[in-house]
Amino acid sequence: MEDQFGISQLPTSVQLFGIAGRHVTRSLSPAIHNAAFRKCDYPGIYLPFPVEDIGSLQQLLVMFDKVGVPISGLTTTSPLKETVNSHYPSSREIVNKARSGNVLRRVQKKWQSDSTDDVGLLEILRRHHIPIAGQRVAITGCGGSGRVAAQVLIELGAEVTVYNRSKWRADLASILLGIEVLPLNKFEPENIDVVVNTIPISSIDSKDLIFCIDNLNANAVIIDYSYGQTPNALITAAKNQRIFAIEGSEMLEMQLAAQFF
Repeated sequence: MEDQFGISQLPTSVQLFGIAGRHVTRSLSPAIHNAAFRKCDYPGIYLPFPVEDIGSLQQLLVMFDKVGVPISGLTTTSPLKETVNSHYPSSREIVNKARSGNVLRRVQKKWQSDSTDDVGLLEILRRHHIPIAGQRVAITGCGGSGRVAAQVLIELGAEVTVYNRSKWRADLASILLGIEVLPLNKFEPENIDVVVNTIPISSIDSKDLIFCIDNLNANAVIIDYSYGQTPNALITAAKNQRIFAIEGSEMLEMQLAAQFF
């Protein structure tokens, strides 16, 4: 605990932050945020909180309030990411429309959900000078991140097609965003200019990729949200085809920076 969070270095007026969700003990966020706090001499600490549902999240928030160490803000991950907005609406329309939040913050003593998915994607597009207006974009996965990405790209003037594995999530995205979502096995890479992948990919072997990019345009761009294995199966396949691909670690960097500030 001391090695990871530097508790002995903290002042008594510490501000408490954290990440809440199912597999948070494996997250890179605590180490990254705490290193940033210490670098900036900021009196904060960022801890992992294993939480399975909204009810448990609400109990967590109340418990820390009662002991006099209120949580100042949280990163919310699966399975909370797609439910937190329904209980804690955002002040931003895109977050409410996509019904997805990866941040929970206090605003005038009330909790609001927010998202850095759109901030991260927009920064990636800006950093790499990727044109979007009029481009044909395929989004794989329509969970919280996929829905936010779809809305961002539609608003930027892209021709967006979304693909997903499960029907219930596809139906939800169709209702929320007013778009058609196709089965992932219908993914056709031909004539696609940009692929945005929001499906987690754990394998590093391109043979294990759950959708095929063999016929993707040589001038296409792949933006991957999945991080962990580096390079993963999608990035490996892209490199084999000499297609420009942005790894999920870069997206993570953009989102963490937005959460920190």
